[in-house]
Amino acid sequence: MLTFAVLTGTVLHLTVKDSVPLLATVFYALPLPVILLLAIARLVCARILRDSRSTVIWAVVVFSVVGWTTTSLFEWHSVVASQDSIRVVCWNTGQGKGRWRPSYTETINRLQPDIVGLIEAGGDLQATRQFFESQCPGYQVSALRGGLICLSRGTAGEGSVSTLAGGGKCGQVSLNIHGQSVELLLVDVHSSPLKFRADPLKALAEKAAQLQDRPVIILGDFNTPNNSVHLDLLRTHHTHAFESAGQGYACTWPIPLPVLNLDQIWTNAHCVPVSCHHEWTVLSDHRLVVADISILPVE
Repeated sequence: MLTFAVLTGTVLHLTVKDSVPLLATVFYALPLPVILLLAIARLVCARILRDSRSTVIWAVVVFSVVGWTTTSLFEWHSVVASQDSIRVVCWNTGQGKGRWRPSYTETINRLQPDIVGLIEAGGDLQATRQFFESQCPGYQVSALRGGLICLSRGTAGEGSVSTLAGGGKCGQVSLNIHGQSVELLLVDVHSSPLKFRADPLKALAEKAAQLQDRPVIILGDFNTPNNSVHLDLLRTHHTHAFESAGQGYACTWPIPLPVLNLDQIWTNAHCVPVSCHHEWTVLSDHRLVVADISILPVE
């Protein structure tokens, strides 16, 4: 069984990935860290059984998967200092019922962001808005439907929420941060691994493409690993912040042993990620994504 799982996961990662509906679920269940753990378990079994030939084979497999995992899931980009950048934080708080505590806002205030996108931030909209306004002075709070919240140091438009082809939701808020206009899209794709991601991520890419004449930042819980084929359309005109400017381990879920990069920040050509890293927390099973982004002037 261990051998079959390792081989299946490896073949999927090297070939179709999540492009086939039924196989997509298997692909999501077998990310590289899981394949590595299964390969190590198979090596241990070979050692226990004193099978010398299998031990050598699985030692080579483990060594290969370690290299593959390291090159795929760790980024070590140098940080380019920029005084004009803004700090953006993406956090799935897992607070669907809105049981807010000061520790949440303490985490936000410590990072000193200019824009915060909160996912699964439920509860009564008015009470939620009042909580963050009192705990995060200096921020304008946009509490949208569907557990999407934006905190911004600047002015914010009314904001709206639309569905992503029935497979998730996308909030949109027009912001002005330090005199710079930015369009923010907050994304929450359905979490079920049985739901095919093609339609919602295509809808997101099409929505973002309509905003190419202005700076756009897309953030949220994509519930889809960043190596998904369904992100290729978005990748055509947008940059994954951690891939281009990240430092450290890419995976964000589930804490305490994250194996998937589900929480992501993307930018279009008018925004350049300067640095990006993931913060640990005990308040949620998702790590926070923190990115410093330079906004380019629109010609």
